[in-house]
Amino acid sequence: MTDQTQATLAQKTIGADKLVIGRGDREILRRLAGRIAELAARPIEDEKRDLWYRHNALEVTRPLIFCDPENGWNEIITNAQIECRGELAREWEMVLHKEIFWGESMGDDRVIEPYFDITYVYVESDWGMQETKVGGENGGSYTWDSPLKSYHDLRKLHFPRISVDYEATHNLLSLAKKILGDLLAVRFKERWWWSLGMTWTLVNLRGLQQIMFDIYDYPGEL
Repeated sequence: MTDQTQATLAQKTIGADKLVIGRGDREILRRLAGRIAELAARPIEDEKRDLWYRHNALEVTRPLIFCDPENGWNEIITNAQIECRGELAREWEMVLHKEIFWGESMGDDRVIEPYFDITYVYVESDWGMQETKVGGENGGSYTWDSPLKSYHDLRKLHFPRISVDYEATHNLLSLAKKILGDLLAVRFKERWWWSLGMTWTLVNLRGLQQIMFDIYDYPGEL
């Protein structure tokens, strides 16, 4: 399975040939979506929603708990549990399974909503340099070769360029509505993520160990 953190779940580059979900896969997705609709209709979801409203309004409530396994999802819901055959269908199935696990087994205060969200389809360039990843298959450990070997190479860097494919985004939204729209409200909604500043990018480009040396050797450049 792919990385399950929110930072990497946005839909990047999808060709017209991938915007196809077969009949068997549709039946699987609809069965799962129906279960989410049942979970979202429970009275307890209204209770949890009201608790979050009150909590965010700074009213006194019991402590609220939110659990997100992030990359641990690949151990909770394994490849062997994914029934769909198509690539896009498998991605959507993973999303639906996660929501069901949240509603049936997680035991936290996250509200199960009767929604299925679609994000932008886009292409993003690098920073003018790109690290080379070694390992990491199937969610395993990895290392990387960082490209910024010298601070003289800073001039090669530029801000990433993001190009949104609006036609593919619209087609993806339409496909989701066609398959799931009578069970869940299909929405266009980007994913949340908090800012990590530039630290993550710096570590990829320069290398974590090298950054530690730079604190002493190149404090000005760093």
